[in-house]
Amino acid sequence: FEKITRTGDNQKGGVIEGYLGSNNGQLRVSSTFKDCKVSNTDGYGGAIYIKISDDLLNMFDLSGTSYSGCDGKYGKSLFIEAYNLRTAVPIHTESSLTKTKIGAESDEYEKANLYNLMGYDGTDTSLAIPLYYVYTDINSQVYHVENADGTFNGNDNQFCGHLQWPCLTISHSILRSGDSIIKQIGIVDGFKLIDLITINQDGEEVQISNSLTE
Repeated sequence: FEKITRTGDNQKGGVIEGYLGSNNGQLRVSSTFKDCKVSNTDGYGGAIYIKISDDLLNMFDLSGTSYSGCDGKYGKSLFIEAYNLRTAVPIHTESSLTKTKIGAESDEYEKANLYNLMGYDGTDTSLAIPLYYVYTDINSQVYHVENADGTFNGNDNQFCGHLQWPCLTISHSILRSGDSIIKQIGIVDGFKLIDLITINQDGEEVQISNSLTE
């Protein structure tokens, strides 16, 4: 597919607009998308838009798909709106090749182009989430928080904790650390403590330190 532009307001998917749920089948795509576009002011998914209405695994497979020069406001190449984005886009492992499944390029490229692959988690359509931070595990299991006077503060969601995608509050970062015996929290420079925090981890250790470096 090459040089396809879908015109109009609030368009979804320059080439493919797919809706998946328990009552229909799977979407499988293996193709090249070049210069495919929706509006970069209100469009989603320059090449592909997928909405998954149920908490289901393996509803789509984009293995072999590649994108170049595509554009849109959110998800210049791909946008996934999922009932549960974690189910739709698991953490990439040797046994779960998520990056291949969604057509992601190298980690270096996706980290530098966070608007390339994006999605919504559940009913929260106020925060478009870069899929890089969905399929990438937390570095060294240190969950970062940021609350400063800068242009970006953290956001408490089920994928936060990355150095460049931090949580907003210490309490949520502790929650994100799950069953870890040692809870490791990284404080991004300029963090402002705005309320009283009571840490009660039933004897588990909480370590709070400066943030990691890239």
